[in-house]
Amino acid sequence: MLKIKRIIFLWLPPIVWMGLIFFLSSFHKLQVSEGIDDFILRKIAHMVEYLILFLLLYRAIKNTTNYSINKNLNFAFLFSMIYAFTDEFHQSFVLGRSGNLRDIAIDIMGIFLGWIFFKKWKKNKTKGEI
Repeated sequence: MLKIKRIIFLWLPPIVWMGLIFFLSSFHKLQVSEGIDDFILRKIAHMVEYLILFLLLYRAIKNTTNYSINKNLNFAFLFSMIYAFTDEFHQSFVLGRSGNLRDIAIDIMGIFLGWIFFKKWKKNKTKGEI
């Protein structure tokens, strides 16, 4: 049985990260210029925040279950994707914000990039390149 301190150590980072995402989603839409470069920067930030969430969730799941690597990846992907949906739903209740499917798709792209980075890292690690 895992000790409670270890469980907290593993699960606190993704929970805090989800809290940060929720907190940032609670603000009114910031007045920023509407140039294409600002739009791209905001969408990259969406992808990065969900890439990080995916990796944190994978780490927690991997170290607190006896599942296979693929099952751990699937659960991390699923939980991250569900959180992306709930975050956009939450934003639909925030004054000046709206939840939209485009942002969910961008979040899922970030999750998928996390999956790809992990697979590449794991492949290189088994080859001894890292």
